[in-house]
Amino acid sequence: MYSLFYYFLVINLLAIISLKAQNRTEAMSKDTTQNNNTTPLVQGASYISFKEKIYHFGRVKQGEKVRYSFQFINLGTQDLFLYEVQTSCGCTVTTWPRKAIKPQESSEVEIVFDTTNKLGMQNKVVLIISNAQNKEEKLTLTGEVILP
Repeated sequence: MYSLFYYFLVINLLAIISLKAQNRTEAMSKDTTQNNNTTPLVQGASYISFKEKIYHFGRVKQGEKVRYSFQFINLGTQDLFLYEVQTSCGCTVTTWPRKAIKPQESSEVEIVFDTTNKLGMQNKVVLIISNAQNKEEKLTLTGEVILP
């Protein structure tokens, strides 16, 4: 008798959890629409989405410059503006778009890391500050600097 009661209790709890998950999925789908590429769009805001956020440059000789461009797209329905791009040290320089990035438009943030006077494992972080719904994003260059 008790095992039958617990069986029905477990079934009811699973049904409730399933319904809540379905409601959450439906609510999320109301916040986004689909474009021709089936990429979700964030309604009423800009949204920056990077193809990748970490670049492993492997091993480089001290004194070399590591250069990498992080590709991104605006998945929002409003223009995206990058307000500021902050580096973790003076050895890292960035180039980034100063103009509006339209919805579904792509661009890039280029990072150049000068390995002069650096040695060993390196982890350089660049902070992207924008008007996007995800206001701050971190990009990372990581790798090892060895003696020439």
